[in-house]
Amino acid sequence: MKKMNWWIPFLIVVVALTACGDREQHSEHKEKKEATPEMLEVHLDVPATLTKSETGRFEAVVIQGDEKVEDAEEVEFEIWMEGAKENSIILEAENEGNGVYSVKHSFEQEGEYVVQTHVTARDMHTMPMKKVIVSNE
Repeated sequence: MKKMNWWIPFLIVVVALTACGDREQHSEHKEKKEATPEMLEVHLDVPATLTKSETGRFEAVVIQGDEKVEDAEEVEFEIWMEGAKENSIILEAENEGNGVYSVKHSFEQEGEYVVQTHVTARDMHTMPMKKVIVSNE
């Protein structure tokens, strides 16, 4: 009977310490979850149509939560004719401030083109795309 009495307080201490540790881990996990940054958003604005040799302005507005991102590590525009991604060109965007990054480009051939941005900012990367139709007139 005396052997059993010795184990009871020991078991209570072990259970109490385990429960405290779980609370601390839960609290740390909750703090990490609250500290998770909001997703990076890119609003891509491109002309729907252009005429051959007309210069178009392509703009990406980079936002995280309510903040416009002015310190993106990289913003590039990749452009290719539909079905020919292997012949794409990459243009480095100019940082205009207030979260706006842009390039200007003209097309020498008519057709349907894909414009895709590659935005890296604050340890995140996103690649939205839109299409542009280039015609003779």
